[in-house]
Amino acid sequence: MLIGIGILLYLVVRLSFLLVPSVVDGGEFGLSRSWLLTKGNFWRIVLIGLATLLPIVLILSVVQLVLFGPGYFIPDLQQAGDAAARVRVLVDKMRRTRDNMPVLMGLSFVISPLLYGLMFSAAAFAYRSLSNSGAPVARTST
Repeated sequence: MLIGIGILLYLVVRLSFLLVPSVVDGGEFGLSRSWLLTKGNFWRIVLIGLATLLPIVLILSVVQLVLFGPGYFIPDLQQAGDAAARVRVLVDKMRRTRDNMPVLMGLSFVISPLLYGLMFSAAAFAYRSLSNSGAPVARTST
């Protein structure tokens, strides 16, 4: 199962990283172009993804930890055999989620442009570098 997950992760990274820039540049669905351009760059892509997205994901995780408390994320194994206790814990988690949802949605609304900008700008610059289409456009003076 782990080998299958690893293969799937490899395929998703290679096929999706340059998909948006190759579609925008070529005007057609760019899976093959993305696959060709990412050859030999899998670990670079993973490192770029971690370097750009991990800080934001960590910040969002810390905010959720502060809002919900550590008990929200740690399962209570003593109540595993009691169905009524599991339902009470689930209802309590749903109430805490409902109470904190406006803050989480607002934070998501504020962070989303930064998150998507980092994701797509890294792919755009990588595509420009790998496809050799990054030559500056000559300006004509009129």
